[in-house]
Amino acid sequence: MRNAVIIVFLTTISLNSLGQDFAPIGAKWYYDLFDSPVIGPWKGYILFESIKDTLIQSQNCRLIKKTWYNSSGSVLSAYSGTEIMYSDSGKIYHYYDSSFYVLYDFSAQINDSWNIRIPYNIYSISDNPNDTIRKITLDSISTMVINTDTFKVLHVSSDSNDWYFADVIVETIGCLHFMFSGIWGLWDDNVAGSLRCYSDDSINIQFNAPCDTLVNTIENLGYNTKAINIYPNPFSTFTTVEIPKDYKTVKKLSLALYDLMGTEVKRIENITSNKIKINRDNLSPGLYFYKLEERDQILATGKVVIQ
Repeated sequence: MRNAVIIVFLTTISLNSLGQDFAPIGAKWYYDLFDSPVIGPWKGYILFESIKDTLIQSQNCRLIKKTWYNSSGSVLSAYSGTEIMYSDSGKIYHYYDSSFYVLYDFSAQINDSWNIRIPYNIYSISDNPNDTIRKITLDSISTMVINTDTFKVLHVSSDSNDWYFADVIVETIGCLHFMFSGIWGLWDDNVAGSLRCYSDDSINIQFNAPCDTLVNTIENLGYNTKAINIYPNPFSTFTTVEIPKDYKTVKKLSLALYDLMGTEVKRIENITSNKIKINRDNLSPGLYFYKLEERDQILATGKVVIQ
């Protein structure tokens, strides 16, 4: 893979589409996939690949195959499958639930907005209503130079504090965090990280980790994480983490809470009960990860949501 030099200009430019194609056949996107950013490094990857043209509702589209690989290299079949997209006049459309919705709009002017479809029902951590719409607003525009080509970059915001694009959106490539927006900038029950690599017939670029790297350094967590009970989840003032009574002999547990960046935001030491109360205190709404330990032994990890 040849190296690409990226230069980002944050100046205002012409708001017309630069005319780049989206998802040409053979295009590939590799994204980080964290089994958990708390106990890491556990990393798999997500591969999107544009494989062929297809006709949907009389519209010529691209069929994109998506494959999720966990840190052991196993395919996560529940998340793998296909996506259908097409581009027209600077707008990228995504097919979902028998309808097309605008995913990206490179023809938009500053302060313009578009509606994206959010499939809530695939998220086990959310008690929000089923599929809904969120508004994306274009705040500013810049450009990115990859090799000798110039690409438009969209800086956007959402009308929701939980559903948003977690990075800029680059013409031809898409969002540099993940193809789609997601709950708290994430996607599905695992954590989709940033874009590793993108390639097509004219671009071959590596943003961070080698494209298909797997990292799995922890072999045994001790407890069965699924046996850990958390209620309520999501919560607004406090939640309770309950471990099985079978583990009542365990002494001096500690529980740490981490934000999305892996920063420890709360720690409870010297736990001897099988029920652990976590107070919200001044923590902001969002997704957090917990890690339950006995001395240096990781016993369990999981996710909690603060409303």
